[in-house]
Amino acid sequence: MNNKIINFMPGPVNLHQQVKDVYSTTFLSHRSAKFYSDVNTFKHDLCDFVNAKNVAFFVGSGSLANEVVAQYLKQLQGKGLILINGEFGKRLKEQASHIELNFDTYVKELGTSFDYNAIESLLATHNYTWIWFVNCETSSGVLNNLNLLKSICKKHNVKVAVDCISTIGNTDVNLNEVYLASSTSGKGLSSYPGIAIVFFASKVLEVITRGIPKYMNIAHHCETNLVPYTISTNLFYALTKAFSGIANEAHRNNIKQISNFIYTELEKIGFTFLGNYNEMMPGIISIICPPEINSYDLGVELEKNNFYVNYGGAYLKNANYFQICIMGHQEMANAEKLVTFLRIKKSSIKLQVAS
Repeated sequence: MNNKIINFMPGPVNLHQQVKDVYSTTFLSHRSAKFYSDVNTFKHDLCDFVNAKNVAFFVGSGSLANEVVAQYLKQLQGKGLILINGEFGKRLKEQASHIELNFDTYVKELGTSFDYNAIESLLATHNYTWIWFVNCETSSGVLNNLNLLKSICKKHNVKVAVDCISTIGNTDVNLNEVYLASSTSGKGLSSYPGIAIVFFASKVLEVITRGIPKYMNIAHHCETNLVPYTISTNLFYALTKAFSGIANEAHRNNIKQISNFIYTELEKIGFTFLGNYNEMMPGIISIICPPEINSYDLGVELEKNNFYVNYGGAYLKNANYFQICIMGHQEMANAEKLVTFLRIKKSSIKLQVAS
């Protein structure tokens, strides 16, 4: 990625130069005593950051982390409830169906928030054992209320599983009283993709596992210094370096400021947005194009001009919107350049339509 590219993708995200340097210069065995010690230290730092009890690391993407979560939900007796309000909630459903989990679904339209009273009513009238949902529905940016759902589930003795792949690092996340949660080294944690992360309550280790592949077995990870198999030490140390730069309020405030600037400026020039901005996670802006602008074509044009946004997914093309994602190492100056380009583009199209 050269200096000319301005990246507002949800992944790969912008990397700080120091993260790149650590990745390219690391040389250490994953079987060394130092690596075991550093993994243990980072485990505590990361758990403290999100108020979790335990964490395990796997080589893979966030989707692998969700596969691990699904395997452990299958060990629980009873039926679960999967909450869906976008493409990534649908993906949880697909993963659950593939391993034949027993569950119902609660579905809302893309870009809309859950009705938490309706969810509580479902938990009160059905004997659900667990719920599983996406903290931030990345396909729209809607930030689902983790803390409220934890409170509702605690009242009804329901275990909480949550996909935090886009939230950890980008906004405040509290995993206290969460049974299982997934994350990844990319996106909000601002490093290279390739490390799947699963946070888990201590009671997960008490589960008698049946049919879980050994690679996905959390107890096996804990019994082997959290390093049961080969893991890239380059990826790991790049992640720890990235984490040291984002695990602070200043980083999250920077995301908010850039998000607010882009939203405000694009609203001024007549763009509209998917959902209610007050219900969105800072860092994901979903922009609905007017009929005279095709979102996919605009995305291609932006890319030709070295602005990288999220535009290629089928769900984006079908609804004629694209996304600007403020993840990783971001600077306001790049947001200003993107807004200027979009302002000029929209003005030129308006003139063409008028003529």
